Amino acid sequence: MPFTTPMLVGARLRLGERNAMELVVKNPSGGAGFYVLPWAGLPDICSPTPHDRRLWELVSAEPMPSPASIGRAAGQVVQEGLADLAAQASWSAVETGRYGDRVRANFMLLMLTIRQNETPAEAVMPPEQDHPEQLERRAKRALARVGGVLGVPADAMAGHLEELVALLQDIGISGHHEPALIRRKMMAVAALSQGLSEWSQTSPEACGSPASGIITGSAERTLAGCSHIITELDELMADPTALLRRWLHEPAALRQLASRPEWLLDGWELPCAMWRDAPEAERLATCLQIAALTPALPREAERWTSPAADAARQAPLLLRRRVRALEDWRTGEIIRRD
Repeated sequence: MPFTTPMLVGARLRLGERNAMELVVKNPSGGAGFYVLPWAGLPDICSPTPHDRRLWELVSAEPMPSPASIGRAAGQVVQEGLADLAAQASWSAVETGRYGDRVRANFMLLMLTIRQNETPAEAVMPPEQDHPEQLERRAKRALARVGGVLGVPADAMAGHLEELVALLQDIGISGHHEPALIRRKMMAVAALSQGLSEWSQTSPEACGSPASGIITGSAERTLAGCSHIITELDELMADPTALLRRWLHEPAALRQLASRPEWLLDGWELPCAMWRDAPEAERLATCLQIAALTPALPREAERWTSPAADAARQAPLLLRRRVRALEDWRTGEIIRRD
């Protein structure tokens, strides 16, 4: 949750028993552990900023909150003027990027559809190099042919393609040199994991602390899961006719598949930004803070990504560690109490 109240920074929203929403927050004292609090009672457990109270109101109105719906709510809070200038600039940059993602996804998917449905004689001129008016004619012809195969009126095909673009714009179409939002987030998590690995191998202060292993282990499993799902989506997008057929016959299943990388990557923006902006002298402290904020994979992830699940089961369980009495779990040092 993109909260600004100090107590709520890094808080996670989850579905509890009987479909009641719960908020998971760090121990306010700074100690180990988390508190699980009722989402409905958030205004009673702290003094949320106006930004956070409005965000709570908007998310509470959602029948089933998701990372996407929470992102839209956060954007509305910014538009209502309840965020600072830095947050407004950040939101504006994200929206600009997403607009570009949508334009590129629309263009790439249309080019793939044209290539798949033209004869060699019709495809002498590459579609991306053709005149706009001629390209529009070729696009209509290609969509009409797909509609004929799928039994859908030609006039309706453009609308179905637009629906797919809206669904897949954050994933992006494979082959474009500018990665879309989800792939950019994956690159940020990979950079965090690589940076922590390099730092832990070269920094004496990192020795003996399991914090970097906790973070990199979770990051690697997250990336493995995302890569598995995106590979499946890329294979679908490479065949626009099959993709449209699946959208027409299994829209809910395709929508679920496309939303899964977003769930896996939820909560990584803050750790990535913290490590990216941390001065060299504060790397250890930042690493320990990130370890407490590291997102855990959703329980459903094992059903989503069987190869990633197999790897996770075979890998050491980095999110748990046995410690002796009076041993600091972060450094391994024995805490003396004389």
